[in-house]
Amino acid sequence: MKRFKKIFDSVQDIQEFILLLFLFGISLFFFVISLDFHPRARVFPAFTSGITIFFILLHFIKEYFPKEIKESLTGKREAKEIENRGRILLTALLFVLYIIISFLFGFYISVVFLTVLYPLFCGTKNIYYILATCLFGILCVYVFEHFTYINLMRGYLIDLSVLFNLL
Repeated sequence: MKRFKKIFDSVQDIQEFILLLFLFGISLFFFVISLDFHPRARVFPAFTSGITIFFILLHFIKEYFPKEIKESLTGKREAKEIENRGRILLTALLFVLYIIISFLFGFYISVVFLTVLYPLFCGTKNIYYILATCLFGILCVYVFEHFTYINLMRGYLIDLSVLFNLL
């Protein structure tokens, strides 16, 4: 039981761990099931579940591995983290706005919105960093759209694909 207490500092840590295990199991299930799909239909579930599995494993390494293993894998010593409720609420608000803007105007516009506003709200003043992040976000949406065959230019109010077909 002492080893169990070393890994988890609080009840919230245990709840987070159980939730992540559940999400990991669901993602693994979808990944395995998608291997039986037609190659074109397999892309979206395999891609999204694979990314989810990857980031959950990274989170497990960061949070739950013993300190020695963490340091050998990441090459960094763990620093004390300071919680900032204002920044957490701001991030949550920006992501809610991102979802609403994605629905109304499509993902290309929402990615520009998020990749420009979030660094500005976090205090980044380097315009080159913001521009590079914005271009990288648009590139990620384009690659995702290309491999999944989903029209991410279309929103409820605006369909950018019509504009690009006119050009």
